Amino acid sequence: MNTAAGKSIFSIHIIVAALGLLLSPASVSADQWVYAAWPIGPEPVLPAPPFYWIGQPWPPSIGVSTAPGAPPQAGCYYHNCNNLIVGDGYGINLVGDTLVGDGTTVRYQVEVSFPSANCSTDVVMSLSSTNAFIGGVIHGTASACTAFRSAFAASPAWSTVCYLTNYVGTRHPNIEFRYVSGVNNRIYADLVRFNGGICCCLPPGNLALQTPVCTNVSYVTVTGETNTTDQALLVYQRVNLTETLIGTLTSGIVVGTNLVPVTWRADSLGAQVIVSRLAASGGETCHTYPGLVVGGACGARITGLTVNTLQYAGGCGARFILLRSADPCAARCNWQRADTNSACAGCFTIPTVAAGSSVFYCIQSE
Repeated sequence: MNTAAGKSIFSIHIIVAALGLLLSPASVSADQWVYAAWPIGPEPVLPAPPFYWIGQPWPPSIGVSTAPGAPPQAGCYYHNCNNLIVGDGYGINLVGDTLVGDGTTVRYQVEVSFPSANCSTDVVMSLSSTNAFIGGVIHGTASACTAFRSAFAASPAWSTVCYLTNYVGTRHPNIEFRYVSGVNNRIYADLVRFNGGICCCLPPGNLALQTPVCTNVSYVTVTGETNTTDQALLVYQRVNLTETLIGTLTSGIVVGTNLVPVTWRADSLGAQVIVSRLAASGGETCHTYPGLVVGGACGARITGLTVNTLQYAGGCGARFILLRSADPCAARCNWQRADTNSACAGCFTIPTVAAGSSVFYCIQSE
């Protein structure tokens, strides 16, 4: 639907579940699904579906989160971080959803909220799913997620863990949280919330990554930006079934071409990368794969040219040479050395060309 201001509003379904209690729908509307717990009762030792333990069960606690939208509950579960077995944790299967995944548009935001008392300050958990792509991990990575720490998840806050994109042909996305490290206080199993269900992303427009994309260059070139009011330009990589945010530009966004700094990972070489934009309204453009494939070392290339300045990037080596020639078809050995720079991304000052004359430039790394 459209507001009076002409902004597009997308349908959002919210499913809230309390661990250890059976679920029943409290309210359903065209724009929102809210699942609340059954009436408060004795706390069982094992959680009822859709939650399940991975490894040893955790003991119950009377502490609860009071995050907005939390259903009534008798308590939660916890484990002391200093004696939790690596790989143990819990999982949940979303119930009540009806949308079938196409690998792109059926997407859910996963959030957690825990009691504020004794919530760990250093716990690290890993994320996995049996039937959905994991992406958009804001706090850490899928293999080392810090979203469960008190700074993010302590009541009454909701902490964003990740986004799940259903595999083609699947419903009921699954998410599992496994202990990796941390010794301070407790990790909780209390509230998990899924937001989304229908594609709430914005169309990508002309936004695109410029080739080549290489691990020896600390940024990627993004073209087609049309909105200087965007909150951010975001670069993601996907390896197998896991999507990870690797680059963000949050200031100085201009119309046209932008350079987004990225942090390459050990598994980036050969990964697929895409770009999206986070609009001023809070909406993000759709994540559409396949993306560009990340290569190794890229040759130096010219990225910008004004009357007196030539910008370049890429390449590997200790020096970057600016070569000039009046004939673009001349053999490289006949081009003249005009300047030398040691920065892997920088600029050269070039002289003004006389009227009626032409000068051609290229960059060489060595």
